[in-house]
Amino acid sequence: MAGMRYAPCGMCKQMTAHNVVAVEDRSSEEGSDVYYFLTCAGCRCVSMANQYNSVMGIRAFLEQLMILKVGDQGTFEANLDEFLREGYISKMHRKAMSHILDSGHAAIHRMHKPTEEDLNIALDITEAITAAIYFHESDAKSVAERVPPRTPRPPKV
Repeated sequence: MAGMRYAPCGMCKQMTAHNVVAVEDRSSEEGSDVYYFLTCAGCRCVSMANQYNSVMGIRAFLEQLMILKVGDQGTFEANLDEFLREGYISKMHRKAMSHILDSGHAAIHRMHKPTEEDLNIALDITEAITAAIYFHESDAKSVAERVPPRTPRPPKV
């Protein structure tokens, strides 16, 4: 089996190119689950990598995030509306989250299999929203604490 993947190497202690020796695809209607048997293209160390993706997991994460912050409003749409109302997300984020949740619903109820690109987009949006809620405010506050105070201007004469 030919192919290359970028993966962490246990011997090189960094991300390196790896030759794909074998692939075992154990994907199901619940998500993509692929195992790769690899050898490092540099040191030839043998390793195995697992790539597992599921929009259903992203959907569950977003649901729990909303419930944790605004309580359970009874439906996804109501949770999204309250999340927006309480200022955790913008109108643009609300629309993006709605699309991701729709994809998760389709994965669960209609055996939809999103592409890897779709999953990466969903993860990027989920990570951005989570970072804004949990990290950006405190990170920005840390930056502000390191800013020296303004020196007073001398009075005009």
